[in-house]
Amino acid sequence: MRRIRHLRLILLPLICLGMLIAWQSPEKVWTTMTVPTYADSPYGLTQHFWRLLDQRQFDLAAELVSGADPETVSNLAQIEERIRQNPWLSVTKVETNNPQADGWMHMSVVWTSQTSEPATYVYLAEIHQDINGGYKIAQLKRMAD
Repeated sequence: MRRIRHLRLILLPLICLGMLIAWQSPEKVWTTMTVPTYADSPYGLTQHFWRLLDQRQFDLAAELVSGADPETVSNLAQIEERIRQNPWLSVTKVETNNPQADGWMHMSVVWTSQTSEPATYVYLAEIHQDINGGYKIAQLKRMAD
C-alpha cells in the first residue's frame, strides 16, 4: 500500500508536466522553465518587467530591454533612481493596451508609497520579438503626465 502511495506522488508531477508539454510546444515549455526572463507575449513581458522592477531586481529587468537607445537607458536609470530613493515605493497597478501593428504598447503604471500620494506614469514601449521566439523591449519612452 505504501509503495502505491509513493508511486502516485511520483506520477502526479510527471502527468502535470506531460499535460503542459502537450498544451504548449516542448521548446516553449523548456525555455520558460530554464530562462526566467522569457516572455511569450508582449503583455506577459510588460507585466514581468514591472514585477522585476517592483522587486528591485534591476539587472534582470535590464535583460528584458534589448535597445541601447540613450532615451531608453535614461528612462531606466530614472526609474531605478526613483525606486532606490524611496524603499516604500511599490507598483500597484500596470495597465497596458494591446500592442499596435508597429509594435508599440502604451503602459500606465501606478506607484504608491506609504510616505507619498499615488503617482501615475505613462510609458510607451516598442516591443519586438526576439531571435529565440520571446519578446524584448526595444525602446521605452516616458510620456507627459
